[in-house]
Amino acid sequence: MKKFWISALLILSAAVFHAPCEGAMVLNGNTGSVKKSFYFCTDAESFAIQPTDFTRLTDMNGEGVQFAEVLYGLGNPVLRLASMQRWDWRSEEASLALVQSSFRTKPLKALGYNYMTAKQYYDFAKANGVASIPMLDVRYFYDANDKTVKDTADNLSQAAAQYAAGYAEFIKKGGYKVLFWELGNEDYSESLHFSPEKYAKVVKAFIDAVLKVDPKAKFCIQINIWDGKSRSWTDRALSGLKGYERHIDYAAVHYYNQVDFTDRITDEIVTYLRGKGFFKTRLAITEWRHSGDPDEYDRKFKSAAVYARYLLYMVKHRDIEYSCVHSLPVFGGLAEWSDGAFWTGYSEELGAIGIPDTAKTSRWRVLPFGLAQKMIIDALEGRSLIDYSENPGKTSAYLFSGSSGRSMVIINEGAAESTGSVKLDNVPDITQITGVELLSSDVEAKPSDTEPQPWSVEKMYIGYLDSYSNGSSAAVSGGAVTFRLRPYAVVKIDLN
Repeated sequence: MKKFWISALLILSAAVFHAPCEGAMVLNGNTGSVKKSFYFCTDAESFAIQPTDFTRLTDMNGEGVQFAEVLYGLGNPVLRLASMQRWDWRSEEASLALVQSSFRTKPLKALGYNYMTAKQYYDFAKANGVASIPMLDVRYFYDANDKTVKDTADNLSQAAAQYAAGYAEFIKKGGYKVLFWELGNEDYSESLHFSPEKYAKVVKAFIDAVLKVDPKAKFCIQINIWDGKSRSWTDRALSGLKGYERHIDYAAVHYYNQVDFTDRITDEIVTYLRGKGFFKTRLAITEWRHSGDPDEYDRKFKSAAVYARYLLYMVKHRDIEYSCVHSLPVFGGLAEWSDGAFWTGYSEELGAIGIPDTAKTSRWRVLPFGLAQKMIIDALEGRSLIDYSENPGKTSAYLFSGSSGRSMVIINEGAAESTGSVKLDNVPDITQITGVELLSSDVEAKPSDTEPQPWSVEKMYIGYLDSYSNGSSAAVSGGAVTFRLRPYAVVKIDLN
């Protein structure tokens, strides 16, 4: 195994740290890897909850082209369809049948939103190579025959046949790409009043119904073990799923706090699942974000460094296969859309969804984390993660190697400049490096309604700088890479 250390001197603290290699993680299905694959996804909840008519985004001669370009520009062609779980895919009308529901009130009717039908969305996804993670609501379903909302558990055979199997038939007939079926969403929540016995009963019926249509279908269940009541709920739900362990490919876990992005937390979840007999089940982080600050945090430049390190934590952990970033802006902090009046983001200051667009022009804009994620995906192109040094809140580095060469991502999560070096043992001498940096002169900067944005990805200075005023810098000597990073910097370096 190649050895990889990063030592950094942090200004003011004068602290030097040496982080040993914790092991090699390999991505992209390389032979013999412990990590078979990793998917960069996003929760597309905003399709159904934002005050924007997204039917226009399926127009491939207009704004749909912009939509597709943003998807591929971010390297993010997988969407989790959380809020579209109650679609009536049988409807050909230009409306989406959504069950009107809340956490505490039983839904009594369905509302038609002029956004898009399931067919419009899936046809768009198919035309643009977008994969989807559909969600089946385990509590209620919309019966299109009599146009009523019914309890799934009390009408299980009907729900399984019309809703679960019907949805699967719709996917099969259309030739749409589905990665797995997510069964419910945070149903362990005490406020939902949904028993774990009912959950297990519905899950088994839905799995049986979908497998009859698609024997190769994969499934994801909901779990939570972090408080006593949720853990008890999960214990009972998994007991009710005995005999179905082989069908449960993934367990959905939601990470919203900094402590979640640690091996201690993730390994505890995996150990719990293995102890319950779910030996093949891996983790799908179907919702994640940093919730320690108001939602404006997602739109600030400095959020990119923290989010990038969170993402790379999930990339490196062998039991995490899916990452769906989630928050109110469309694409969860990756990008946002203006309909010419409002941006699809939440304003803590305004106390409302929808931030006024002073330019009054419909368009997309990529947020800082969107640019950082693309840098990470570029670093992974044709390569595998082979080593890393991870230091939350400080400086972390990740080394990638493969047929297309070697690359490195270095992140400074601190508010002060970071200087240091990365020494690579048993690696041929590096003679040349090139790099790019996500750059802004103001770490608190938010998006601008007029171009240019207060951030951009720029070529990194190669050679040592006495200060970081003009950007971060890196140099190479004797197989070691030295660096000086600006506060909250994200850099990608190619090694030759």
